[in-house]
Amino acid sequence: FFGFAYLPISEATALQLPEQPDTISIALPEGTPGETIEQYARELLPLTRAPSYTTSSELLERNQEIGDILGRFIVVMGLGALLIGGVGIINTMLVMVGRRTNEIAALKTFGLKGRQVAAMFLCEALLLGIMGSIVGVLLGLLLTGVVNQYGEAFLQQQLPTRIYPEAIFYGVALGIVVTMVFG
Repeated sequence: FFGFAYLPISEATALQLPEQPDTISIALPEGTPGETIEQYARELLPLTRAPSYTTSSELLERNQEIGDILGRFIVVMGLGALLIGGVGIINTMLVMVGRRTNEIAALKTFGLKGRQVAAMFLCEALLLGIMGSIVGVLLGLLLTGVVNQYGEAFLQQQLPTRIYPEAIFYGVALGIVVTMVFG
């Protein structure tokens, strides 16, 4: 899952792995010159080739790039999910209007204009959007807790979580807007 595993060195031959390490992590003070790093590496491992090293700033930069790519991917997936949800809303509204033609006819008979009937259905879509968004937020928070617990059990370490109120607000607002637009 992570590309590495911690195993006892005594199991290396049984797993057909080299008995000597090929990667060493060394924590040095900030600003340590590259020559000093190479000297430490040569002292720790008898190397036949020149050692390569990655500084913490390079590692942070690489992780930032990976995070940016994942962030963009999640945004694209979210927009795709919104589009699919919007199509579902359109179909639901079409079925709802189609099944309620007698009700619409009665409302028009009572003197309501077409735009007033459309406004009624839009208000209904608004209420469904509000309720659906709130239920979605609650289910999202519940699933976050469940996934976090399983992740902690799987990884055997504490995974800190935070709830972002602004994300909840934006999620509810976006759910209502999408429901209104597609409704």
